[in-house]
Amino acid sequence: MQLLIDDGVTQRTSRRLLFDPRWNYTGIATCAHSTRTMMTSIVYSANDFRFNEYGLAKLAENPKATQMPAPPQIPMVGGFNRDVVSNIFALQNEIRVNPKSFLDELRARPGTAAVLEAVEAIENWNQTLSPLAWNNGLFLAARDHCDDLGPKQLIGPFGTNKSSPYDRISRYGHTDFWRAENRALTSDVVGDSPEGTARAIVLDLFIDSLHGGRPQRQNLLNPNFREAGIYTCGHGLQRFTVIDYSGKMEVKTSAQATIGALKAKYHPAIEVEEPKPERCSALPDSVVTDRDCEFARKCNEVRTNPAEMVKLLDEYLLSPKLVGEDRYKVVKARRAIHRQRAGLDPIQWSDSLFLSARDHCADGTVNGIIGDVGSDGTFPEARVAKYAKVLGVEEVVEAAQPLEKLDDAVMRAVVNGDLNFLFNPHAKFGAIASCPHKTMGGFTVAVNAEAVVPNAFAKKEINDLIKASKIIQGTAGPERALIQLSEDLAFWSGKQRAAIQNGDSQEKLDELRWRIDSIVALMRAERQKIESAKAAAVAKKVAAEEKEIKIANLEKKIKVEEAVLKQAADILARLEKGLDRYIRQPSGQTEQALNLYTDNIRAFVQAKAKAQEEMNKVQARVDALKQ
Repeated sequence: MQLLIDDGVTQRTSRRLLFDPRWNYTGIATCAHSTRTMMTSIVYSANDFRFNEYGLAKLAENPKATQMPAPPQIPMVGGFNRDVVSNIFALQNEIRVNPKSFLDELRARPGTAAVLEAVEAIENWNQTLSPLAWNNGLFLAARDHCDDLGPKQLIGPFGTNKSSPYDRISRYGHTDFWRAENRALTSDVVGDSPEGTARAIVLDLFIDSLHGGRPQRQNLLNPNFREAGIYTCGHGLQRFTVIDYSGKMEVKTSAQATIGALKAKYHPAIEVEEPKPERCSALPDSVVTDRDCEFARKCNEVRTNPAEMVKLLDEYLLSPKLVGEDRYKVVKARRAIHRQRAGLDPIQWSDSLFLSARDHCADGTVNGIIGDVGSDGTFPEARVAKYAKVLGVEEVVEAAQPLEKLDDAVMRAVVNGDLNFLFNPHAKFGAIASCPHKTMGGFTVAVNAEAVVPNAFAKKEINDLIKASKIIQGTAGPERALIQLSEDLAFWSGKQRAAIQNGDSQEKLDELRWRIDSIVALMRAERQKIESAKAAAVAKKVAAEEKEIKIANLEKKIKVEEAVLKQAADILARLEKGLDRYIRQPSGQTEQALNLYTDNIRAFVQAKAKAQEEMNKVQARVDALKQ
């Protein structure tokens, strides 16, 4: 309305832009304002608008598409496939979010007044409603009405006990003002899929040919509704479907207990192993180690909650051993983090950035580099560009002896590292790689960026690493067996659910339970074989890494001893030159001068012999280290 009135601008620029026929595209954003309640920005474009790489990266980072709720776990559907209810739930959300997807199907129907009205309603529809969430209290209210009228082949809003939809909804929860109910009586088509059956029900409700004013269509498109519960049951030879709606409903404790009992009865738990928490990376743990993931997680904790790190630094400052420059570094880090105050969003792990960090880390292992410039002269931007197109890339490195405790490593990174890197507000993606260093013991490389778009080479490299990790000696057979057992488990679990719904005998249920338990036991055995093979591979890898570290330490010691050997050789050479020059000098004629001359020669010879002995010892140590 303010844009139309455009008060305060003589030329009415906003109004003119709003009605300019040249515009084909528009983008709108709203945000809080420092002096006003809200600010709205609208951008128009007349030409064909296409995203560039930066725009695609930002869009992938913060997608604006409406997120549809996950399919609910329906406690029970009386005698019918519960997939029908799941599809009704999904399709009514689709008609709220994207009603035009139903246009072609409606236009193909006979052109009755109700159908034409439905088509016109969609063609003129200019809103995008939020999808409905599943509510178990509304499900129970719909179930009561369906089971009440369905067997008696009645239909209508009132139950046989004269209960209204509001009475039934209030029985199971506390709601706001907005409540309603839709009912559909349909005939199943033989051989039709659950989705086809559900689609017929939703379209029947949307067309709403039996009610003047189309109240059921209005319920489907009511923006005030946020939750729904659905139930379907037999109605003679037909299907009776009841959907209850509400704006917001708080389910009563007694209703939650009813739902729990239904789930326990119709969804028997199958004992399975608890899944391991998701790792930071899709790459195998032989490439991205658990320590790298944990280190990244702890760094994110500092980034999102700096106040906790301030407390840890305060405790660290109480240590009497912390003096001098080390104490100054801790105080400086504490002040910097305290100024940060509010935390930032966590950094999302990027496998593409990890590949870049891994390359630089390997460079440190082989060539001993300790900065952000590679041994081939490449900078972080060039290394990252090999795997992705990025915006705002940064890299920090640390070459030092690795610490056993990860918390100590995080503390060292905070105190000695670049806090501007850790608290970069523009950074959205990052990765950390650690490896042995040729001379310093350990090497850690961290990379972050504002936006990352992996290229084809990075995707291929990631897939190759994942495939290579699966080729572990002793795992191929168990993995094949595990796939087959998983398929068997899904098959017999389906049999068990069908048997429960059909009310089969306890003997039949016990047999199915025994089969499922046997399959689960076999799956555990196969998983144990895989874990044992992986543990052996990890142990082999750890042994190889320890060997590399020992070799690096030996090379470092050899370099030190060789430097001492060179120094001893230089001393011996100087002594030989000094002795040669002194012998050529005249000794003098007096007895005292002759004695001094002889004593000096003796001292030179003794020093030379001692230097030669020391050089031989150093050479022996070098030879011993090289063996």
